[in-house]
Amino acid sequence: MTKLRSGFRTAGLLVAAALLSGCTTTPQPTIAPAPSTPPAASTSEPADPHTLVDTAGDALEFPLVELDDAKPLTLPEIASITPAQPGHDHTILLALSNGRTLVTLSPSENFEEAAFVKSNRVGLLRDDGTVDLFADTSNIRPDGRPRQTYAGDINEQWVVWMETSSDNMYESNWRLFAQELDGGKPILVAAAEDQRKATTEFLPLAGGDPFPRLSEGLVWWWTAHEQPDGTFQPRILAADPAGGEPKEMLALSAQLSPVTGGIVAVTLSEAEDHPQTGIVRIDTDGTVTELVRFTQDSEASWGAQRLASSGNIVAMSTGEAVLIMDTSATPIAQIPIPNDREIWDLDVCAGKVVFTPYKPEETDQVAVYDTTTNTLQTIHVPRAETDNYCSDQRISWSQNENNWTSNTIAIW
Repeated sequence: MTKLRSGFRTAGLLVAAALLSGCTTTPQPTIAPAPSTPPAASTSEPADPHTLVDTAGDALEFPLVELDDAKPLTLPEIASITPAQPGHDHTILLALSNGRTLVTLSPSENFEEAAFVKSNRVGLLRDDGTVDLFADTSNIRPDGRPRQTYAGDINEQWVVWMETSSDNMYESNWRLFAQELDGGKPILVAAAEDQRKATTEFLPLAGGDPFPRLSEGLVWWWTAHEQPDGTFQPRILAADPAGGEPKEMLALSAQLSPVTGGIVAVTLSEAEDHPQTGIVRIDTDGTVTELVRFTQDSEASWGAQRLASSGNIVAMSTGEAVLIMDTSATPIAQIPIPNDREIWDLDVCAGKVVFTPYKPEETDQVAVYDTTTNTLQTIHVPRAETDNYCSDQRISWSQNENNWTSNTIAIW
């Protein structure tokens, strides 16, 4: 079976969240008074090696919420995506919005051959199971290889998605497309080749495969970018999805997620392998405001394995816990994760934080923390897998069905 591409999500079924509207232009970035690089020292007591600190270097204290104390949650299910029958195309969920589901269809040949042989198509899935496909994009900026769609986002006006012909975990050959939700044709917003010299063979996966996110009238993404000396650094770009030159919003940054006014993103060090240094907010006018910093121990870097946000709520998973705060860096909750569990996916919608405490073959719950009521609930999901999606009105979770992934869509 062909292995589908993985980025910051798992199991070959890749992701997105949805958000809304706003601005159309992005001036060159300006930096707010708080720097995005930590100062050398703080007068406060040193924090534990693995914790979040504020801009003064003081450890943030999060109210503790235990998974074992979660109450059961049952939601009305309205649609599902089930594994394809042999010889049929596979429907892969990319993003949810209020009443629309963004999917990609991967031809059956890709699951019958040892290699990826035919490009995916993107479209909108109706609740009755029919798919309205967008125009074929395989002949737009082609490189002679089939492309798979691995990430996307959707709001009330636009759909955006990423395609790549890369079939390895060191080359990033992405194409970013956009299309108006209610018509028009796919627009090529940007491509990986624009981030390197013409003489450079390929763009590496610095920062991982880029995921597009819609916020405040712009599409945002991160990508490796070739420096004058031939090295590569991750950076965040933004563009009008209708077209126009992408603008650099912040260098040495990756992993981003929408918030009111712009996005939040992870900042990186110039050191080799670019360890994470903290989380910042980037507004549409290019203003960068530092929120929190990551302390580092002497043996390993530490930071956000997953970052998700919506409105004024920001969540991150660290491998040890899910940490939830607002966009002013006020702590809301810390949910410790058992040592035998992992968080592969994290979503925030309508003030709710969604994640699956995953353990292969033994997962039976999807967790939902409501920041409005400060309550933790769990949905009973037998054979739960790692992928979650949500919007203001909908949520989706995944399950293992005979080693294939299915998705259930419910309403809040």
